[in-house]
Amino acid sequence: MKLKYFMTIPLGYLILFFSQRFGLYESRYDMPVLLEEFIYVSLDIFAVLFFVYLYNKYVLKEQWSDIYVCRPAPSMKWTIIALLLSTGVLCCCIFLTKGTFAKGDFSRESVIGAVSNTILSGGPRAGITEEVVFRGLIFSSLKKAWGSNCAVIGSAFLFALMHLVNIDTSNLYNVISLLIAITIVGIAFALIVLETGSIWSGVVFHGVYNIISGDLDILHVSVNQGFPAFWTYTPVREYRWITGIIGSDDIETGLPAMIGFIIVIIIALKSMEKKKMLNEDKERGQWKKRNI
Repeated sequence: MKLKYFMTIPLGYLILFFSQRFGLYESRYDMPVLLEEFIYVSLDIFAVLFFVYLYNKYVLKEQWSDIYVCRPAPSMKWTIIALLLSTGVLCCCIFLTKGTFAKGDFSRESVIGAVSNTILSGGPRAGITEEVVFRGLIFSSLKKAWGSNCAVIGSAFLFALMHLVNIDTSNLYNVISLLIAITIVGIAFALIVLETGSIWSGVVFHGVYNIISGDLDILHVSVNQGFPAFWTYTPVREYRWITGIIGSDDIETGLPAMIGFIIVIIIALKSMEKKKMLNEDKERGQWKKRNI
């Protein structure tokens, strides 16, 4: 019985891998950069939703709501927290280090490419595809099979494992740092799902953080500047405890980001506790009315 839930783990990785390749199908055609990025993002999101729908409906025999792909809409509270966290992390990386700003290529083609990659791919694509798979399909399956605690920690660790492709795995320190940091991020996103009853607040949080935090093409912060951006901020040396390890997920392994996401975890737990107390008070009130 639990096998069908366990199989969501390898299936989730496969869905993300093949949907991304499916999205890249458009790259064989010559078209404007913005249109190319839009088609890539749309095909990737469509493929993830399609394959998750098939497995959920015909194997798990469940509804979208059973994997948290449902209402309510994104919460304003979590959107504001995402804006504050991502801006705060970016400011810490800049103001707590010594470095240099540089202006990038502002040609029309570069501007369109950078904006489309950051706003479309870094925001909606990563937010929707990863949240549907890890906090939707995998999290809900682990929860049904082994309970909420296992689901929160398990889905978060699996989320972290996926990000190992972004760093030099020959360095054990880098591997451990990334696994700890991204697991914390995954726990925060999973608790947001439990608190809201839906993946959509996590989708918005994920997308907003990716766009603003300094890991993409608008303002890129890194010791090694690996790809073009409008502006870059390059620390004079490796501030490992602030800007994190070197790699495309470097900022998340710094202390500002980890502390920020730990605060998100605390907020989510406190909010869940408050909702539980309100529900208990409501049930006690209804019980008293029935027994008067």
